[in-house]
Amino acid sequence: MILFHYPAYTALKKRQLLVYSGTFKAYAKMYERGELDSYKEMDDAIYTHLLHSLWNNSKYESTLRELTPEEFEKYNERALKIEESDEVE
Repeated sequence: MILFHYPAYTALKKRQLLVYSGTFKAYAKMYERGELDSYKEMDDAIYTHLLHSLWNNSKYESTLRELTPEEFEKYNERALKIEESDEVE
């Protein structure tokens, strides 16, 4: 067995790469340009509560609270931007 120690091999080792070709390549470009946005479903959900879950010392803790007015605006505005651009920070 021959092991390669080239920088490219090391950089790509255990990486999963995705390459579009053919029809998928054309659709990927259309998606990036926003030409397929008419097929997206808009989410009419309004976010009103925040659920915070934490695994701490072999115990699962979860708290649910109502969003403050500032958080309400922030999270609902952010949700619209995510739906429009499909990007998550």
